[in-house]
Amino acid sequence: MSENTQEIDRKKVGELVNQVCSTLAGESEAVGRLVVQVLVSIYELDTGLYSGAKTGIAHLRRTSNAIDVAKQSEDMDIDTTLAEMMADATAMKNTERVLIVGYWFQICNGATTFTGFEVNNELGQLGYRSSNITADMTRLMERKPQLVIQVQKSGKSKQARKTYKLTAAGMEEAKGLISSGTN
Repeated sequence: MSENTQEIDRKKVGELVNQVCSTLAGESEAVGRLVVQVLVSIYELDTGLYSGAKTGIAHLRRTSNAIDVAKQSEDMDIDTTLAEMMADATAMKNTERVLIVGYWFQICNGATTFTGFEVNNELGQLGYRSSNITADMTRLMERKPQLVIQVQKSGKSKQARKTYKLTAAGMEEAKGLISSGTN
């Protein structure tokens, strides 16, 4: 690629990726993977930079899912970064921050589920790492109505990787925390 990547209009790139994702939304993963492989070939891209076409299609799928979920949540901008979302929120407690990160994973990233490990990594990037993410998740599950549910556990120990999902009540609570900070 001869063009200097610093000169690329990132907004335009985002728009084009969204167009590709919208087009591929109803297609099978095999079709999506082939499209990415063709683009890699046409533009003579070094797939080592992109961890291969499989990662590319996974990114397209996540973006496509995020677009679909964002359409359902009309007041959420899918381009919002976690840092922006956290800055807009009134979250001060660890559990509230955890809830917002879960919301960000599901709404902005289009993930159906997330792990405590992933949430804590994102919190750490913002300087809010939890000292016990499992305890924070448990507190959210113990709230009535439940804000988070555990959908999977891999391993037998207490430290096993657990997969979570926000409930409708959890999404509403997170939306409230975010919107109350922007008023």
